[in-house]
Amino acid sequence: MIKISLLLPSRGRPKKFNRLISSINKTTFDLSSIELISIHDNDDESFEEIEFKKCKFKNIQIKSEQSSMGFYNSACLKKSSGESIILINDDVIFKTKDWDKLVIDLALKHKDGVYLGYGNDLFKGPKLPTFPILNRTLIELIKDPYPLEYKGAFIDTHLNDLFQIIRKKYQDRFEYLEKFVIEHLHYRTGKSKVDEIYLKRDRFGDDNAFLKKIKTRVDHSNLILERLRSKNRASDINVSVDTITQKIFSIFKIYILSNNYKFTYAVKQWIYFTLRAIYVFLVVRK
Repeated sequence: MIKISLLLPSRGRPKKFNRLISSINKTTFDLSSIELISIHDNDDESFEEIEFKKCKFKNIQIKSEQSSMGFYNSACLKKSSGESIILINDDVIFKTKDWDKLVIDLALKHKDGVYLGYGNDLFKGPKLPTFPILNRTLIELIKDPYPLEYKGAFIDTHLNDLFQIIRKKYQDRFEYLEKFVIEHLHYRTGKSKVDEIYLKRDRFGDDNAFLKKIKTRVDHSNLILERLRSKNRASDINVSVDTITQKIFSIFKIYILSNNYKFTYAVKQWIYFTLRAIYVFLVVRK
């Protein structure tokens, strides 16, 4: 029985992919209980260099035209069968022996399936669920955990924001598994060289999508709150990002006026996204 599904979009990194395979083989307690679903672009010539034959666990490959990160993850999700779903990158390695026991214990802890788990990536740590762990029960409730609109970033931020609403309106359902080390060998940590894949990422390309998806996060949070039998509901918010003025006011409405978030988080996000909006308007767009 598959208990854990690992979802992995990958392109042009066969050596890193093979390193990941090796780390999973070495650290997993029950290899028969996990599966790796990876998705690869049709024109990725490096696909043939990936050593899938060395996988000691179930693995499924999907071929696709180039698309968004949201599409890739959603396509992998459709092929998955595990109770716990984990998004991963090809620039990570699993370092904790028997990590799968920790993930399975997390699912047993929350019988209702409502939690956002994440391991220790030795980069963002507890600050952000870089590699989010969701339960299939929750996914079946909200239907669309990885929106197609996200081209290359913010899926982790999107899920974090959703559960911040749950934290405010009901209770804390974040689960940081500090002992589950899944190391992110990102170039910003000095553990990897900058490659073509990193350089293609648009640092600000998903900001507008994130702000517009507030309606989705509110709708999903209300579905979850209803499932949890909470009397509280998240407030609907209408946003527009057509002009810099509308964008800044929308950020203010989302985080300050809505009462959907705890104060400290709301202020930090308001400042963060406002500064990004001003920077894009003054610098990037020129």
